[in-house]
Amino acid sequence: MKKIVFLCLMALAMVGMNSCKVETQCDCKTKFHKQTVDLKVREWQYDDQLNTYYCRFEVPELNKDVYNYGEWSINRDYGDYQVVLPETSYKSQNVGGQTIFYEQHIDYAVGVEFVEIMYTISDFYYPEGDTPEKMLFRLQLTY
Repeated sequence: MKKIVFLCLMALAMVGMNSCKVETQCDCKTKFHKQTVDLKVREWQYDDQLNTYYCRFEVPELNKDVYNYGEWSINRDYGDYQVVLPETSYKSQNVGGQTIFYEQHIDYAVGVEFVEIMYTISDFYYPEGDTPEKMLFRLQLTY
């Protein structure tokens, strides 16, 4: 008798699990917006308090609705390949006969109608007169 009750419960559970379906519907139309931003050396600004270079650019497409409900990503474009930010790379430089090793970090912040890209070197070591090189970034907004 116990076996029959157990088998009936198992059969009922199997029927119940098969009747559950997850359906998703979206009546909204998805647009894909892609913007390319070329940062030139003269556009980098230096923040003395944070010891960081940064560049802020206006993006009118990144309105309040896109900011609150959309998605975005920023890639650094090297030509043959792209790297999603934040990016950390390790470099070396010969200064006065000594090899200095350092870490380069590129990150970003997003707000309503703007994106700010920040460039920092480990230990905040910036050789005199050395500003970040020309970089190409690709901003992708999905909304």
